[in-house]
Amino acid sequence: MRSSIAGPYLPRLTGRALLWQLSVEDTVMYLRNVAPEYLDGVEVRFAALPTELRSGDGIDRFQVTGPREVTIYRVPLERLEKLHCEDPVHVRALAEMTVLAAIGELHGREPWNIAHDRYNG
Repeated sequence: MRSSIAGPYLPRLTGRALLWQLSVEDTVMYLRNVAPEYLDGVEVRFAALPTELRSGDGIDRFQVTGPREVTIYRVPLERLEKLHCEDPVHVRALAEMTVLAAIGELHGREPWNIAHDRYNG
């Protein structure tokens, strides 16, 4: 039987960056299942900050960096988005909306058209 590399007396090795990346990866996997036509051959990358400004109206939260490539930037989303509650549910919702917006921009569609059943009650 295997145990944590940190052992039973140390906290698990986690952090904001890892939790953020896992939220984005979960959303990408969800989209690959419900809308595979939008994620076929698309690579979603992660970076802390953009290396250059492309939008011209502030710091980008994500960029379409190639014909089949999207880069999600963690620090602008964590620091600049004003969540009314900093709990894991709201952070995950922000990650989901960012991925939907990025994939929507890649394909020239509105985010709610990518996974239109996701937020219906």
